Amino acid sequence: GASYMSDTLQIYVANVVMNHVDSPYFPDTIRGVLTQPYAYGTMAWTGISLPTSNNAYTQAAIDRCYENARKVLEGYRPLPSDVIYQAGFVQGSGIYACIEGVYFCYQ
Repeated sequence: GASYMSDTLQIYVANVVMNHVDSPYFPDTIRGVLTQPYAYGTMAWTGISLPTSNNAYTQAAIDRCYENARKVLEGYRPLPSDVIYQAGFVQGSGIYACIEGVYFCYQ
């Protein structure tokens, strides 16, 4: 099931997606990056779906996600542009950061 992710982790993940969009090695659209096979779970096969809510708690979580996405889409980029890997393991040429069990690594 879903688990809590801090604002920092949400923003870092979104920043990596935007780094992919900006990189010549990945698709040049957000949808293209998110639906690449083996990149972001099942989205390559199921497509992208937007969350819905039937209670205030879930709606607050969705609102927080949208606010974090808005920051990144408007240009907030705390990660260097060459941080293109995020996973529960180390990859690429080195570690930029590890937060909440997720490694953010350089190309």
